Amino acid sequence: MEITEKEAGKLEVILKAAQKKFAEFGLAKTTMNDIASELGMGKASIYYYFDCKESLYEAVISKEQEHFLQEIQKIIKPSVSAKAILKVYSKKRTVLFEYCLNLAKLNGEGLSNCLPFVKKLFDEFGQKEVELIKSILELGMTNEEFAPIHAGVEAEFICTMMLGLRQATKYKMKESLMTKDDYKILNSNMSKAVDMFISSIEK
Repeated sequence: MEITEKEAGKLEVILKAAQKKFAEFGLAKTTMNDIASELGMGKASIYYYFDCKESLYEAVISKEQEHFLQEIQKIIKPSVSAKAILKVYSKKRTVLFEYCLNLAKLNGEGLSNCLPFVKKLFDEFGQKEVELIKSILELGMTNEEFAPIHAGVEAEFICTMMLGLRQATKYKMKESLMTKDDYKILNSNMSKAVDMFISSIEK
């Protein structure tokens, strides 16, 4: 559906309201009525853009994921150290993970065991993430920071490593939802893992 500039502005307002309500109540407990009330408009105005709550949630998450990718892309420049970019990436990735879990109010089982459309959304994001990391590693080789490596294979490894760290953190959780301390530990482990990876490939 093609939308006008005016409609795009309205769509942005809807997404912001949805973000607020999903963060407040989670995906399961948020209703279209809640979002419409937040906006001070009828549900019909929301249904013009989204046929159900799930499609609206998908749009909110997609927007945040794309924002994350764009923010990292902005700093992938020949003048910037690939090592520094990888470190920034790991920190921002933890923030994104926390944000998405908060919107869904998911339990310790995590996103992969949620609704199929949520899993599909994150699987697609994972593919984009591999390509992003691959470009960072290629920059590192071009700048002669890293020894010659198979960038695609190593990018897959980094994504798998970070996924494993997130899963390990959730297994050790003492509460049903991740706490600030859990995220602090996760961020620390992510940083250590990235440092070790860099040490293994740097010249």
